[in-house]
Amino acid sequence: MSTDKPRCRKHQHESGDCTNHLKQQFSQNAPNLVWVSDFTYLKAGGKWYYLCVVIDLFSRKVIAWHISAKPDVNLVMTAFQKAYEA
Repeated sequence: MSTDKPRCRKHQHESGDCTNHLKQQFSQNAPNLVWVSDFTYLKAGGKWYYLCVVIDLFSRKVIAWHISAKPDVNLVMTAFQKAYEA
């Protein structure tokens, strides 16, 4: 386990809506009702990479994932596009 972390640049604040739609209800009654995502960083070959994973809350299984050299909106959008196509 490493204590090394990627350097973060400060970003402008988004003014988008961050409404809590789930209200802590993480158990679902059927598949494909709610998908969630998260991302993390990995260091390989001296470079940082960012992994975004999309999970179905019903089955708790990974539906899709995408890895990128940048932690940006394209990382998340591509992961969700892959999930939708799957």
